[in-house]
Amino acid sequence: PESIRCYTETIEQYTTTGGITDPSHPLMSKALAKLRDVHHIHQSLLNSDRILKLAQHQENVGQYLRALKFYTISYRIRRDALGDTHVSLAKILNLTGSLQGKRGSPQEAVQILEMAQNLLNLNRRKEEVEASREGARGRMHFSEKEILEEAVTARNMGVLEEQMGNFEVALKHYHESLRLHKTCRETSSSTHVGTPSKSSRLDLRKIHVEKSSSFGPESSDRATNEQLESIEGSMEIVIESSMTTYDVLYFTDLNIGLSEDGNIDFDVDLAITLHNLGQIHARHFSSFSLALHSYKNSLRGMTEALGCDHPNVAALLGNMGNLYKQMGDYDKAYELYQEVLRVEELNFGSEHPEVAVTLHNIGTIEYCRGNLSDAMRLFQDAMTIQVKIFGTESALVAVASNSIGEVYERMDNVEKALLAYGVTLHIHSSTLGSSHPDVARMLHKIGMIHFDKRGASGLSDADQCCQEAVRLYTLNGFAEDHFLVVELLRNIADIRAATIVR
Repeated sequence: PESIRCYTETIEQYTTTGGITDPSHPLMSKALAKLRDVHHIHQSLLNSDRILKLAQHQENVGQYLRALKFYTISYRIRRDALGDTHVSLAKILNLTGSLQGKRGSPQEAVQILEMAQNLLNLNRRKEEVEASREGARGRMHFSEKEILEEAVTARNMGVLEEQMGNFEVALKHYHESLRLHKTCRETSSSTHVGTPSKSSRLDLRKIHVEKSSSFGPESSDRATNEQLESIEGSMEIVIESSMTTYDVLYFTDLNIGLSEDGNIDFDVDLAITLHNLGQIHARHFSSFSLALHSYKNSLRGMTEALGCDHPNVAALLGNMGNLYKQMGDYDKAYELYQEVLRVEELNFGSEHPEVAVTLHNIGTIEYCRGNLSDAMRLFQDAMTIQVKIFGTESALVAVASNSIGEVYERMDNVEKALLAYGVTLHIHSSTLGSSHPDVARMLHKIGMIHFDKRGASGLSDADQCCQEAVRLYTLNGFAEDHFLVVELLRNIADIRAATIVR
């Protein structure tokens, strides 16, 4: 727009002051040609931005293939208008790489993100050369927006490495992302040239949220780590943003505080980084103190930027609750989950999937604290919402029915426990396939209920269920020394021994 204004004023001056009215005059012809070129570029960029917003919308509603097509079109329009080395292309490459990661194409995603890195590095080198020529080395004009784009690229690389199980490498990328955040803040503070442009990548209503449910240390002694991880994985709910979230260190470690200039996007961006650093510490390194420190700083930033009733704040509180639950502090987890429930009901209403997950999480706390009636009520409330939204054969309904079965089992109500577990088994069979390992796990669980709770009358059913579980494990390639198979064979031996004694 500024270029269009300048060329328009130039043409007006030629006409009014210079008396040049002939469009074929060399000066007028050149100015008109420049105005047409700039206007064409401006319209192209507007079209690129509109298509970019369409791509983000399609990504947010889960239409990944459509989003990929729109990102590609937006990239090509901008590239044709500005050239294939323009720094603004890095933003679209970052979005596209992040999307490919979501689509389960990590290698393609890495290639796209490497293109973004190379593009940013090329522009940084150009700035360094220009600064050197002007005798002002180190005083480059690489803007905060471009530095922030470098941070996003490093973050996205970290996300992909984490998805591929390379957690140490992921941490290095996240730390680099935070270093660039610090540089961006210092650049803004030292130059006073304004704040980074508002990012079209980030939907401030949405971040990556993990909401898991498990039974904690008071669960059945047969609940192996793998089984609990399976339960938690089934309960994971993701509120996805238009860009994958990223993570690194803390405000306090590098003296990075909240922006004093009202730059909400930057503050939320940094808060999300800290949030995900907490996740990687909690998930993959069991560094609970580091995770908690990161979560607390993230919560401070998110609350200051968006207010205490924002859904992002609820998401952070939920993950802090998950962490306290892992640490065995059920009272603190319960307190945080109650606040999450308040914020979610305020924003989404009482029959939203997120509300159901939070009710389930509160139910797990009540279960761990021995409040079985309260746990049952909460699990049933969560299941009612999930059935209404997702239908009777949803994976989330399977988790809820399994939880209800756990409560009935602990209450020694065997028949109702078996009915609830039967619902879970049916859903697993119909959604995952009748030979899936999760079906084998449920058969093993049901078999041991028959053995432990029904006495002699349950031995035949117990043996039948466990034998079928062995068959399915074998069919799925589980070795005889796999801990699930070892435990199952030991249980079958106990069943056979009890049958002989009888």
